[in-house]
Amino acid sequence: MTARHYLTIAEASRQIAARDLSPVELTKTYLDRAAAIDDRLHAYVLLAGEAALEARAVRCRDLRGGRIRQRGGCLSRGQHGSSRLWVGERSSE
Repeated sequence: MTARHYLTIAEASRQIAARDLSPVELTKTYLDRAAAIDDRLHAYVLLAGEAALEARAVRCRDLRGGRIRQRGGCLSRGQHGSSRLWVGERSSE
């Protein structure tokens, strides 16, 4: 089995659609990986871990409540929304 942090977006999307993986679990995986390698890479100025996990939890509740459509395995907040799978929420909305 591929380590979660090596999943492609398509693979992660399929696992999320099949409910084998939650967006919260995937976000935790990315945060843990970033923390594990950043001492060597120094690639992040800020990891907004708590904000990212809360955003994922909200998206999961919205998905379960039918407030977000699921298209092609990718979460979407409507035609002009965006699916954010990385460390923090960033939007000009």
